[in-house]
Amino acid sequence: MKGNWLQAFGALVEAVDEVLDNSGPEQTLNILGNTTQAVGNSFQAIGGKHILFNNKDKGLFLVISGSWIQAVGTILNAIGQTDEELAENNHVNQNKSVEDASSFYEQENLKRAWGAGNKYY
Repeated sequence: MKGNWLQAFGALVEAVDEVLDNSGPEQTLNILGNTTQAVGNSFQAIGGKHILFNNKDKGLFLVISGSWIQAVGTILNAIGQTDEELAENNHVNQNKSVEDASSFYEQENLKRAWGAGNKYY
């Protein structure tokens, strides 16, 4: 139960950090995902308390529901973080020349992107 409460607290701290981060419209999914994870962890902790105090059916329902809620929040967070990183990467690499690339791998990616007319590079 303590671990679930700690995870819920951590997810809420991360959601607040995303609100204060102001990194653009991509952060909305991160905020929603972290908040959803916090709710799921809270359900799991409350379910554990019900199981401990002999209300097993209600407790198991809350624990299982909390696990699924947390899983949905994790998926939302993963999508949001991916969108945020891609938007940041596109902004940084916009109009970047091959000569400015910091590694061979980046140079090759830029050559392919320029050759394909990719709007992101």
